[in-house]
Amino acid sequence: MHCLHDLGLHTEAVRHSTAALDLPHDSIRARALHEIVLARVYLGLRDVDRSCETARPALHSALQLRSRRLRERLHQYASALAAHRKHPAAQAWQAEAREILAAA
Repeated sequence: MHCLHDLGLHTEAVRHSTAALDLPHDSIRARALHEIVLARVYLGLRDVDRSCETARPALHSALQLRSRRLRERLHQYASALAAHRKHPAAQAWQAEAREILAAA
């Protein structure tokens, strides 16, 4: 899914997302990282609502994990989401992210 996203093949990446997210329950970090990639894929498809909805669990995972990579990916996602700053879902996600990332 990650490579397809990087190549801009967003529709194909969505098709592979189920397999990428089919992880054991205790794989919290891996799941969160995949959720962020999928959220970026949805941004590429201009589905801001679904993108924010997909990124929210990863954001909440940052509260229980001490993962530098997850924090970096969340900041990258926030930067990408800034292009949609007038969208209500993007505004809500950004506000929640500021609060959670400050506490994490």
